[in-house]
Amino acid sequence: MPTTGALAPCMPPARGALALLLWTWLASGCTTAAIHAPATAPKATPTKTIVLVHGMFMGPSCWSQWVPLLEAKGYRVVAPAWPAHEGSAAQARAAHPDPKLAAIGLPDVLAHYRGILATLDEKPILIGHSMGGLVVQILLSEGLASAAVAIEAAPPKGVFTLAGP
Repeated sequence: MPTTGALAPCMPPARGALALLLWTWLASGCTTAAIHAPATAPKATPTKTIVLVHGMFMGPSCWSQWVPLLEAKGYRVVAPAWPAHEGSAAQARAAHPDPKLAAIGLPDVLAHYRGILATLDEKPILIGHSMGGLVVQILLSEGLASAAVAIEAAPPKGVFTLAGP
């Protein structure tokens, strides 16, 4: 069995427990339950499609170990790149500084994923890491997903943490 670190290449090793919790939830097939939701909250629509949303300084390859695990559980998995994040890390380093990449903002990323979600035949489960976590929360709030998991999500603009170093 792979270690929790192997399940979560997008996350620091210390977050392996979170990855294991997420995997346990997905592996159980429980796409209709909500965590921390009031009893009156609508239940998620069952779905077999998952869209993985990487963070700002990553690419879709960070999900490379997640995709086969989720597919083995019967999910259709889509892990698209953000705009201007299509290449490898080596290609991004070679292109630095890349004005095309610098011009991409949150509205561009949201529009990109809205377009992808519009092509699907069902509302998917969204899983996002870091800035991708913020993206999936926004898309879920727009009614474009059945459910969402935000892993170490970036806060919205203007929201600050009170925790010190």
